[in-house]
Amino acid sequence: VKGENQDAFAALIPEASLLTNKGASAVIADGLSCADNAAEASQLSVTQFIDSFYATPDTWSVQKSGAKVLTSLNNWLYGQATTNKTSQWLTTLSAIVCKSSTAHIFHVGDCRISRLQNNIFETLTREHNHKVGGKKTVLTRVMGADNRLEVDYKKVPIEKDDMFLLSSDGVFNHL
Repeated sequence: VKGENQDAFAALIPEASLLTNKGASAVIADGLSCADNAAEASQLSVTQFIDSFYATPDTWSVQKSGAKVLTSLNNWLYGQATTNKTSQWLTTLSAIVCKSSTAHIFHVGDCRISRLQNNIFETLTREHNHKVGGKKTVLTRVMGADNRLEVDYKKVPIEKDDMFLLSSDGVFNHL
């Protein structure tokens, strides 16, 4: 139990041409409680991912658009720490963009994207963390921690009636 919720979520099913050219999107982020601007980092990340993703040129692929947006967003978050030495903006982020019959997944940190397909539940992402001293884990990749960002990206075919679940560790650790 924490005094402040540092998770954020946003989704968009855009209208006609944007849906055809870019797809529908959902993003989840979980701010790191060790950072003083964790809630702000997660909220800004989900809203800016969606706003910026749909502002990229239609000629760009989903992968290129997502990568450019995440790099730019990471640089801004990281820049806040270098500009103001007492402020950290750190968050995990997982995004899914469903375009046509393909799900494009972008992932940094320990949120999860899972799929229920034909009554089989499958986690599509892997946590970027390392166990230290028993039960404690330390994140190895987050948004805003470094000026270089390594993002997991994968394409997954979508079938009729597929369902996707985006969750933070505060949810999946209790399921």
